[in-house]
Amino acid sequence: AAQNANIFVIFVVLDNPNSRDSILDIKVPIFKGPGEMPEIRSYMEEFPFPFYIILRDVNALPETLSDALRQWFELVTASDHS
Repeated sequence: AAQNANIFVIFVVLDNPNSRDSILDIKVPIFKGPGEMPEIRSYMEEFPFPFYIILRDVNALPETLSDALRQWFELVTASDHS
């Protein structure tokens, strides 16, 4: 719905590259059904946002956001031609 309204939502995750608690290291259980053992997956495999950036250097934020905006324009342009 947001894309149809030409709204681009991007989730920016500020991650510390020196920490052992990186978002990339987080695991979550996936419960399938009663009596079945849960499957353990990476949190990012189940991340609920389709567009996200994992940013480890805050100084790279302006360049990263400009790249994201450029990609959004490419998506909008491609969907206008289809």
